[in-house]
Amino acid sequence: MARCTMASDSASKALVGSSKRRIFGSLIIARARAIRCFCPPESWVPRSPTCT
Repeated sequence: MARCTMASDSASKALVGSSKRRIFGSLIIARARAIRCFCPPESWVPRSPTCT
């Protein structure tokens, strides 16, 4: 079974200036990766072993 995780601890911190933009951009990238890492339901059988 594949695991998809996303750390968002920094989202709860108050940030200002360039630090805020840098963290916000990282969160967007992490979210995009989490969306791409789709884990199918247990009943779905893949055609080939692609998840590890």
